[in-house]
Amino acid sequence: MRLANASYAVARTLPDEERCGLAAQIRGAAVSIAANIAEGKGRRTKADFARFLAIARGSARELDTLVDIAVDCGMTKAQSTREAKQLVLEVLSMLTVMLRHLAPL
Repeated sequence: MRLANASYAVARTLPDEERCGLAAQIRGAAVSIAANIAEGKGRRTKADFARFLAIARGSARELDTLVDIAVDCGMTKAQSTREAKQLVLEVLSMLTVMLRHLAPL
């Protein structure tokens, strides 16, 4: 949830013309992470939960890339994205640990 809030803050820093473009994609990816974790937890099997965690991990990678694009294109400053980038790394780490626990190789 902290990552979603930080991502919304990043989206608010983007130019108005990106409101329906990159900003919407950033918000969508951030919401997708939390929603997939919650939906997976509500499933009946560990395999289903693992599948939704993997989807959430993909959305976290997508979010990380979208934030990088915003910075690289000069739409926002790296310092305004620092919290979101740090939280993405934390969430990715947690998801990886959870996936290893649920579906060990």
